[in-house]
Amino acid sequence: SGSHGCGNFDTILKPSLSDSCALCPSPPMRALLFALDEPKLDGPANLISPTPCTNRDFTRALAKVLRRPALFPAPAPMLRLLVSGFADEGLLVSNRAVPGALQEAGFQFEAADLEDALRAAIPR
Repeated sequence: SGSHGCGNFDTILKPSLSDSCALCPSPPMRALLFALDEPKLDGPANLISPTPCTNRDFTRALAKVLRRPALFPAPAPMLRLLVSGFADEGLLVSNRAVPGALQEAGFQFEAADLEDALRAAIPR
């Protein structure tokens, strides 16, 4: 186990958030740096990857990259109990956003898929 910005995911069993298939964006850090420096971007930009994934897909891909198990989802009722309104507003919502402004400004995504993006983002 090493330090790579994923908290304790690599040392404990990390369940995906609920059994829902809510879409979750995976924000690329290069996109943030590009957006901060690019004069063509004037206004809001979705800092997400061009390929949407579900929370379940993200959790499984992250577990695979970190070589750790992701065996079961956290039940939605438990999340609602633990974090109240934030569960439905932030954790269990689905959002199929696209990085249109980034792509129009010329940003090039390097990773072909989620697993490749995670491998590039997490030094081992």
